[in-house]
Amino acid sequence: MSLSILHHIDLKPFGGLQTHFLRFLEYSGRMYGYRNAAWLEQPSVHPSSVERLRSGVTVAAHPKYLGRTKIPGWPRFLRRARYRWLFRGAGAEAGIIWNGLGRLEIARKLNHQNLRCLYWEHGASWDSHHRPEKVEDFWARVDGVFCNSTAAKRMLQLRWGCPLDIAVCLNGVAPTRRRLSATVRQMPRGRPFRFGTAGHLRTSKGAHVAIAAIAELARRGVDAELRIAGIGPKENELRAYAQRLGVVERIHFHGFVSDMDSFYDELDCYVHPSMREAFGLVCAEAMLSGCPAIVTEIDGLPEVVIHGRTGLCVAPRCEVGELKSLYTELEPRVNCAYDPSTDAIVEPRFIAPIDLADAMGEMATRPALLEKFSRQAIEDANGRLSFERHMQRVHSALST
Repeated sequence: MSLSILHHIDLKPFGGLQTHFLRFLEYSGRMYGYRNAAWLEQPSVHPSSVERLRSGVTVAAHPKYLGRTKIPGWPRFLRRARYRWLFRGAGAEAGIIWNGLGRLEIARKLNHQNLRCLYWEHGASWDSHHRPEKVEDFWARVDGVFCNSTAAKRMLQLRWGCPLDIAVCLNGVAPTRRRLSATVRQMPRGRPFRFGTAGHLRTSKGAHVAIAAIAELARRGVDAELRIAGIGPKENELRAYAQRLGVVERIHFHGFVSDMDSFYDELDCYVHPSMREAFGLVCAEAMLSGCPAIVTEIDGLPEVVIHGRTGLCVAPRCEVGELKSLYTELEPRVNCAYDPSTDAIVEPRFIAPIDLADAMGEMATRPALLEKFSRQAIEDANGRLSFERHMQRVHSALST
């Protein structure tokens, strides 16, 4: 069954959500003949998305803008005409709101056009700024819900009282987009063991913990380095922290990386000590290259990295107040996490650097373990975490 879908999404930033959306355009069209259109949250689109967006949609527009020119609110018929043009061009049967929890005005517009209104959760439910009464009204206007992990599903149910049936469709990665075949990792010779991490540089992503773990490994005599991909407000703080710990030469900042495949290919192991993560697409991408991963045992990360099979999951046991020992503070909106071991919403915690160093040390000193996890990471990324498998789940849910 082919579908026509109007997607409401923010494409101004570029991250896991946007990467997933662009792959959805490609795979839904190729596998099932979907006709996709984009209702932009913001009038501008990140340069990394432009070409793939153009080739994947029939129309993409912000209804209050004509190009870069904002359409005036008066006379009202100007914006109404723009909305009519967007909906007519989309020719949609359904509208998907991507990660816009509580976006009542978007849901109302879709309802008004008699479109099936769907919500796709990718982590917005972890944020604290949503008003409960508005979210309750939102559920009354939504016909179906998709989540990228069981953790996201439980967060919607436990925290926001979602009364609807929820389809869990684990995010997927795209083997066909890689230029090179995955490489089973072997213990490096003649160079340091290369760990890497990627993401927006803020405290909750755990780069401070990874730097501290590298310092601990150095104290233990393990020759290792850390490569960091990404930009963000804590970059200068992270550089200063590496200086304080005396490991500047072991920490390499790569900034925004457009070719992440090449970044992963240069690593021996990926680390993701995040304090919260609805899914963790970067972990799956690293696994696709052959990288085993070390992650926090929180939220959706254990659904991506299977402990003892494709990497290691480390329990977070440090409270937020202990972040001062890492010379940083947590962002205000990060105030909860989902603990899969107790099926409960808990206070955010972070991995103790010494615990992360233990896990990283295992990977960097046990050749058989590294090779085993690497082989199984490739298998999982091409199997249960492949985008083909993901698209099959989504299509099945959309068809019911």
